[in-house]
Amino acid sequence: MLSACQLTPKAEPKVAKNTHKTLHYSHYYLWLKTLSPQELVAEIDSQKKALSLQSDTITEQGTSHKFTQHHAKMMLIYSLPSSPIYQPYAAKTLLNNANFSDDDYSSPSDNSDSLHNLAFMLLLKDQLNAQLKLLTAQAALKTKAKQEYARKDAAIEQLEKQLHQLKKIEENLTKHQ
Repeated sequence: MLSACQLTPKAEPKVAKNTHKTLHYSHYYLWLKTLSPQELVAEIDSQKKALSLQSDTITEQGTSHKFTQHHAKMMLIYSLPSSPIYQPYAAKTLLNNANFSDDDYSSPSDNSDSLHNLAFMLLLKDQLNAQLKLLTAQAALKTKAKQEYARKDAAIEQLEKQLHQLKKIEENLTKHQ
């Protein structure tokens, strides 16, 4: 019974009490960081189900797809390095698709919560850009290293062939003497 309680996610951070129910991105991100791996998996499943239900509703209603708080939560989960689904490229894609002027979000001039959310998203965008730049540089270095290893392996193979030929020549010379 105790293990079942451990798998139950901790209470999610409260949202602001306004008509928009603004999600506090920084609070949610900090809350994600406090989760155990099992709780994080449960939260991922919860958000995936919510997105699935939302997309089913959108399909039935025939309305256009828009960035929602579930998308924001998935974006933050993707950007969390300790997440089992850590994918900075997916997080950046979701962040690029975000429209913070939608009805779900207040404009920065409305209140400080929205300004903090916008600041957090800009910070996250800068961090993801830097991280993706480093990942690209790392991939380029790996490719260059693989090419260098392949070149050296080819050179070693060529030298081994030459050594083998020289040994044959030496054997032939010793036989003729």
